Amino acid sequence: MIMGSVILFSFSQPVYAFGDGEDEGDNGSQVSDVAADNSDTANVDVLGPFGGNVWNIAIDTDADMVYVTAKDSPNGIYRSADGGATWEGIEGGFDYGQGIAVDVDATAGDVYALFTNGLYVSTDQGATYTQVAEVYGSSLLVGSEAILIGSTDSDSPGVISRSTDNGTTFSDVTVTSDDQYFYTIAEGPTTGLIYAVGFDSDDATHLYRSTNSGSSWSEVTIPSITGTSNGSTIAVDPTDADHLILTGGYDGTSYQSTNAGSSWTSITPQSQEAAFDSSGRIFIGGQYSDDGSTWTSMGMDENDNSTAIGGHALLVDPNDQDTIYADGMPGLSKSTDRGVSWTDINEGIAGVTMTDISQANDKDIVWAAAYNGLAKTENFTSGNPTWEFPVLPDPCSAIWVEPVDAQIVVVGELGALKRSTDGGETWSEDLVSGLIESSMNVNEIIADVDTPTTLYAAVGNGNPSLPKTGMVIKSTDSGATWEDMEITDNASGQTLSQSGDGSIYVGLGAEGGTENVAGIYKYSDGSWSFLENSPDEEIVKVLVDPQDDNSVYAVASIAYGNDNTGNFGFYKSTDAGANWTKITENLDRLSEFNSLALQESTTPSTLYLGAVNYYGQGELYKSSDAGDTWGLLYTGLKEETFYTMIFDGVTAGTSRGLFDIKSKASLTLKLGSKKIKKNKKAALTLTLKDAVTDKALKNKHVMLFKKKGKKFVKIQTLTTKKSGKVSIKLRVKKVGKTQFKARWKPAGIQAEEYTTSNSSVKKLTVKKKKKS
Repeated sequence: MIMGSVILFSFSQPVYAFGDGEDEGDNGSQVSDVAADNSDTANVDVLGPFGGNVWNIAIDTDADMVYVTAKDSPNGIYRSADGGATWEGIEGGFDYGQGIAVDVDATAGDVYALFTNGLYVSTDQGATYTQVAEVYGSSLLVGSEAILIGSTDSDSPGVISRSTDNGTTFSDVTVTSDDQYFYTIAEGPTTGLIYAVGFDSDDATHLYRSTNSGSSWSEVTIPSITGTSNGSTIAVDPTDADHLILTGGYDGTSYQSTNAGSSWTSITPQSQEAAFDSSGRIFIGGQYSDDGSTWTSMGMDENDNSTAIGGHALLVDPNDQDTIYADGMPGLSKSTDRGVSWTDINEGIAGVTMTDISQANDKDIVWAAAYNGLAKTENFTSGNPTWEFPVLPDPCSAIWVEPVDAQIVVVGELGALKRSTDGGETWSEDLVSGLIESSMNVNEIIADVDTPTTLYAAVGNGNPSLPKTGMVIKSTDSGATWEDMEITDNASGQTLSQSGDGSIYVGLGAEGGTENVAGIYKYSDGSWSFLENSPDEEIVKVLVDPQDDNSVYAVASIAYGNDNTGNFGFYKSTDAGANWTKITENLDRLSEFNSLALQESTTPSTLYLGAVNYYGQGELYKSSDAGDTWGLLYTGLKEETFYTMIFDGVTAGTSRGLFDIKSKASLTLKLGSKKIKKNKKAALTLTLKDAVTDKALKNKHVMLFKKKGKKFVKIQTLTTKKSGKVSIKLRVKKVGKTQFKARWKPAGIQAEEYTTSNSSVKKLTVKKKKKS
């Protein structure tokens, strides 16, 4: 058993297309090896970038397999058979929830994975998983004598679940009577020796030791460590059971003990994760030491980030102390020279949580903000974009690219705004230092509808423990300098949109039913006014319809830690925000609303809504009538959230990266009669509708095929009418069976919304005409 911290992902299934040629056989062709789940209503493809927040790493030294989990990513466990050069996830068709931890049974080689759905085991090196127990927790250890899980059951805090029969049954062992949870469990080199790190309700760190494989526990006295946000971990020297390292998180003091915790000495490095190699060398963050007193910096990763080394996950290969795995930006890094140099190894790990997307007029240029940093591609429309990631290594919350001059980019971070005028090669220092507080997020950046060099940014407090205040700021020089627009009551700006007449709508990031101001403000004619009838809830997205200044849409969600007020949902105003209507039809199965995108190329505008259903699955809805009615476009995985969307197709940013989501059309071919006489005319009717909203697709060119020999050959192109239908009569001279089918291959702007649709094959029997 070798364990550290991990990465999360969901395995994908291939996508198949009918083919592009007009003269073709019946077989489809595989067009993608890496794709997302697909349905009858949507075609979904993975766009990347690859990586994620790696929080657990495990190695099967006998099989040369490496396993990782990525925090916040659904189905988030990956395996690699080539030392991390490539990764693969769980096959499609399974939904286990968020990946939490992974470990390997050193004797049997079985892989145990802890998901939010419970504990699963794989007996085929991670190819398939079977649930073995409905045990829920935050940490996992497959020890030599027992399996231990740090319980997250709020009804029984202070408990570690223990199994001695390979996970078939578990019993709860009370470690402490205090209200504590355990995020780290580590095994020592002597039989039965295990340590667990607990965190109480005041975020104070506690350390416990067991000498009988977790059957009983005693607390170890440690220095006071507080405020780490569950970030302390314990590491045990594999060469000396008395040698311990206890970390204090990113900003706290770390400690060393050489007498099994009887006394502790502070050490220099600050980080969350620590590890020993097989000779006793200590690794913490970006430093190492052979004695705990003299520390040497390791090399940078590929992106010149020392912080990328061991923030959450750090593991040394026990068979090769030169090989080290560590989490970082943009995900996982590997060193094969004992930490001197590092290489990013993320190909195939879909665990990047996206927060914002911006696209230039040149649609190949797309920037994406993520928890793991800033990403850029210059071949977005290729279908397989190549990403530079991370361009900036800090967590990013908002992004704007100048539509015409894509060299100008403005990015929002926690407490900061930065700007590049050379496509990301160099960046300014913080442009809003002293203007916004360090605890505030820059949540969204938009350009003025008439003056593209004027920008507006919504800013709000991102710390849930602090009052929900914020501001709206403005730049008149493409983001080079900024000023406060002095929104009333320093309201927490979370999202904003501008109408054609210049009015700005600002959705507030505060909870409804609290002392903080929730709902929507409007800025018009130089002054702010609160829209009294706006939803009394956190507004995660507001959009003005570009075709109608009076039509404004809002998405209200349940804010962090807030009780359900019943006000969350999708809202529409048809009088410029004076009054609002909550639309509930077909949306009543949703428990959380997250994002909204608008497609301008249709009349009325087409809307896309990201949400979560009561089963915890991410869902995407579509409306063809400006939000009055909705249809389900796509159902994702448990724990998957649609955080951000733009329309180019639909490009959705989730906790699995970016996805291209195209609607499917329903194309039906109907024969007037299945049997006709020779030289009579066969009546055929084609109907083309949106498979989600049932909208009739008019003026679309549909190809009709007839089978000749072994191939279908196009015989005519027909144009659908207002009803989405078109009829034709064909004279058939040949006696026997004739087969027809139809295809609609969208072009231009239609190809951004829809994928190619094919009808089923219809068979017509032609009989000889009876002689009179």
